[in-house]
Amino acid sequence: MKRSYYLVQTLEAAQQLQASLVKNTISLEQIHVLCNDDSQLGAMGLNELPLMQRKDIFADIEYGGLIGILIGLLVAIGMIPLPTGTIDLTPVVFSSIVFSMGLVGLVLGGLIGLTRENYHISEFRGQISGEQCVVMIDTQESEGTQLAELLSNSGVKLQYLKEEDDELHLEEASEGVPMTQ
Repeated sequence: MKRSYYLVQTLEAAQQLQASLVKNTISLEQIHVLCNDDSQLGAMGLNELPLMQRKDIFADIEYGGLIGILIGLLVAIGMIPLPTGTIDLTPVVFSSIVFSMGLVGLVLGGLIGLTRENYHISEFRGQISGEQCVVMIDTQESEGTQLAELLSNSGVKLQYLKEEDDELHLEEASEGVPMTQ
């Protein structure tokens, strides 16, 4: 799968583009819209991005877990030179400290991730002004030329922004040649 990003001037243009694409073999689940004010999307029948794609939850959970494990290792290693009567640092206690700090890091990372917008989206926030919207279209590699034709026949003026390969997280981004106006 790949995701293509296009800038349209109004919500009505996004709605018209979505209707044109749905009428011509692109399913509704493959089209998402991002605006400054996402509150109107549902009322207009436009798909909003799911929470997991709007926020950096997974990346921050990974970072939080790694940082928590590292802190747990430092705390556990720091406890080794303590006098023998204070704490019995068995391998189970050592592992428990590292594991519990890793879990705390996972939770804190997830909470931090809920507060941060996904970097794929945040790069477009500066380009969206007023009523403009970014329309994201997910397609199979084989549908690329068909999508270009559908977009040019939709009657909507849009600006190509970029295209990304999708491996669930849409990690690799690559600039491409505009498919339409």
